[in-house]
Order: sequence, then C-alpha cells, then structure tokens
Amino acid sequence: MVYMGFGFLSATTMLVVAVYAFNLVVRGSVLLIALFLAVFLTASLSLGTLVSAASRTQMQAVQTIMPMIYIMIFLSGTFYPIEAMSPLVQPISYVLPLTYMIHALRSIIVKDAGLEVVTGDFIFLSVYTIIMLVLAVVVFQKKLE
Repeated sequence: MVYMGFGFLSATTMLVVAVYAFNLVVRGSVLLIALFLAVFLTASLSLGTLVSAASRTQMQAVQTIMPMIYIMIFLSGTFYPIEAMSPLVQPISYVLPLTYMIHALRSIIVKDAGLEVVTGDFIFLSVYTIIMLVLAVVVFQKKLE
C-alpha cells in the first residue's frame, strides 16, 4: 500500500508539473487517469513482487527487473511510434503493459477520450494485473513452503 501511495504521489506530481511548468492541457477526465494509474501501479507492483519472490537475492531481483524496465520503456511507444519499429519487435510491444498505459494516457489527456475509447487498454491492463497478482501469490507461497 505504501508503494501505491508513492506511485500516486509521484504520478500526481509529474502531472502537476506538466500542467503548470509545460502548459499541458488535460482535456480528459482526471478520474479516468487515476483509474488507469491504479490498475497500472498494481500491475507494476505485482510484477515486482513476482520477480522478488522468484529471486534468491536482492541483487538477482534488481538484475532481472532492470532489463525488463528498459525493454518496456523502449518498446512501448514512449519515445517513438511502434509502427516505426522493426516488424520483428512490434509483437513484443503489444504484450507490454506500458504500451497500453501510454496509449490510454495520450488518448485521455490529449484527445479527451472517454472510457469507451480506451476500454481495450483497460481490459488488457486489468487482465495483465490479475495474471501478475496470481503468479506473484503462487510463487510467493511456494517459496514459503
């Protein structure tokens, strides 16, 4: 719960800075942004828990999660469009949760999209979150045995 709080605080701070320092106009619903953020943070924390539970040491967990973070950042469309990537890499982009979070945030913030537009993103993130939670619990329980 503490990490969820830090995640919300960090995201809220970034959004406030973007609005006031860079004159970003948030056209869509802030509540919808918060909903996506809650699901995405839960998915991310579940992935972290899964990696931690599967790792023997803290260093091993860090060495496992760091490449995953870089892959997500570079292949999710954060810096350049997925369509501009190699056709060999594009399928990977569509299984990364950050891809759907970025699409949803861009649609909500820039285009004033409602839930009806970003439903697919929400469903993917929700399913991914459930899968990561279940896997994290299973691996953690096996480690306790």
